[in-house]
Amino acid sequence: MFCDTLSDCDFMSPEYRQSVRSCLILGMELIWVTPERGVSPAVPYVIAEPCVDVMDKSCIEECPVDCIYEGSRMLYIHPDECVDCGACEPVCPVEAIFFDDDVPEEWSGYVASNADFFVDLGSPGGAAKVGRTENDPPSIKNLTPMNQS
Repeated sequence: MFCDTLSDCDFMSPEYRQSVRSCLILGMELIWVTPERGVSPAVPYVIAEPCVDVMDKSCIEECPVDCIYEGSRMLYIHPDECVDCGACEPVCPVEAIFFDDDVPEEWSGYVASNADFFVDLGSPGGAAKVGRTENDPPSIKNLTPMNQS
């Protein structure tokens, strides 16, 4: 089933509706909804839990289009600015970057968290213009500190 507006998605749970809202605000044209996966925003790559409180930034240096943004606790890939080149994935020392379909089940919520990061930020056209922000979504802000030595 496809949802292009929130009114099309009235059957969803509140959590799924929030993901849809995030994707629509970002201007994503297509949301794929399945009972087993819920909302799957059209994002090529997702940064997941291993990045939380680590933020090595090797991926930022490798990204040719400057689409990896820095929150206060983790990094996020802008779904509209990413060109799906995959350069970021192999350089991540904590293996936190996944192609959307390959995100491990235990970290599937990071797909929505990645989209939520850009709800207020929008599409500034490059992370260097923005720098570090305090824009982490509540799902990330409220995590207990982790990945610290």
